[in-house]
Amino acid sequence: MIKKLSVLFLFTLFQSVLFANMAQPIDARGGLGSRPYTSQYVDIVHENLYITLNKDFTSAHFRVEYHIRAQKSGTQIPILFYASDFLSDFTITLDGEIINIAPIPSQYQLSDDTLFSNFAHVLGRNESEYNNLFIDDSPKSGFQIHIKDMLYFEANISEGEHIIVVNYDAYRWRESQDMLNKYSFRYALSPAKYWKSFGTLDVYLDANGFDSAISTNLGSPNEGVLLSQAMWHFDSLPVNVLEIYYTPEISWFAKMLITISPLGLATITLLILMFFHLKYTSKFRQKYPNRKVNTVGVAGVFIVTIAFTFSWLFSFPFINWVIGSGASDEGGYRQFFILLLSPVVLAIYSIVFTAINYLIKSKE
Repeated sequence: MIKKLSVLFLFTLFQSVLFANMAQPIDARGGLGSRPYTSQYVDIVHENLYITLNKDFTSAHFRVEYHIRAQKSGTQIPILFYASDFLSDFTITLDGEIINIAPIPSQYQLSDDTLFSNFAHVLGRNESEYNNLFIDDSPKSGFQIHIKDMLYFEANISEGEHIIVVNYDAYRWRESQDMLNKYSFRYALSPAKYWKSFGTLDVYLDANGFDSAISTNLGSPNEGVLLSQAMWHFDSLPVNVLEIYYTPEISWFAKMLITISPLGLATITLLILMFFHLKYTSKFRQKYPNRKVNTVGVAGVFIVTIAFTFSWLFSFPFINWVIGSGASDEGGYRQFFILLLSPVVLAIYSIVFTAINYLIKSKE
């Protein structure tokens, strides 16, 4: 019976804190590189994507070469670039010449400006379609792209083939999962869905400057090895968002603590304290059989609840300390809910302790 009541207590406590654990993990957004959106008169026949990681995986240099074929000559806007949240300047060259780029004017309306009319297939014809574009992300979420984040340039382009080169430095993304950070660099490939033809894609990754294990969602490289230099060749869209990610290595002790969890550590503390609480409550009752109020029992309810709450609170920084620099440090908002739930914990523990203590008393 005592075991059943203990399990019931833990289940009820878990239900009480369920909402506190439903918050989304930390998502510190990094730079999102993206393929351009092309005019209806431009084909991208081939793309070379060069990614070079820095020594501590805090930034990466992206160099992207677009081999395009223009179907007509004259001054035009061949492509639109998504360029937001980059670490350094976003530069573009056309056939080796640096070109001036600018944000799309905020007052621009597609139906009123023929310069952008060749992008109707991408931007749409009404304000709601114009204001937002969507790039499909991987399993977790979608990226919403605003027109204000797009860059364009006008150029007198002759009919035929040209090379557009883009350079920029991107900073990493940081996501939290099970109290551990996962770092990544991302490049959206999905705008190719709006191209008239896909062409081919070669991805080159230089990880020589970084000395830890990394992963990618591109599969095995066609040439080289992932930990130094690797190359992939694609004739079709491999993924919506290319991702190169790194999760710091941690000790076995840190892994064990993450598995137990802060709530698990606090529950272990609670069970130990409950044992001593019941033991000394029984001793007090035997020593003072005529007392109407068991002082140890009453005071212990508050002491155990406070000890459980603080052990839960301090389990977060303790586990983060054991993990080290890779810790997500995500306990802040959850600690607020723990404090908020402490009266609920007090009430539940009081009921469960009273029931168990009554059973013990009846058998004495």
